[in-house]
Amino acid sequence: AEEAFANMASTFLGGFADSLRAQGVRRVTFMVYINGNITDLPAIFTFRLKNDFGEDSLFRNIEPSYAFQLDLLRLSNFHIKLSDSLQTQMGRTVMLP
Repeated sequence: AEEAFANMASTFLGGFADSLRAQGVRRVTFMVYINGNITDLPAIFTFRLKNDFGEDSLFRNIEPSYAFQLDLLRLSNFHIKLSDSLQTQMGRTVMLP
């Protein structure tokens, strides 16, 4: 489902690439609830000018403000792939009574 959305959004933005470029837009980010369930975390897709507004998969599911801080461009020479982990609850905070 994420790949389908990424392809659809890339095609959509491709139709506006000249207008976006003329306005000085460098990146477009979508936050989307893929399954329509707002209790899940949204998927985050970033489309960049340097890719003709195609998705930059290095930044998928990373909030734009964090992407800069993580300096992910240093990893652009590597093929990064997300993998499932048993520790999906890591970082979750629960308030105690």
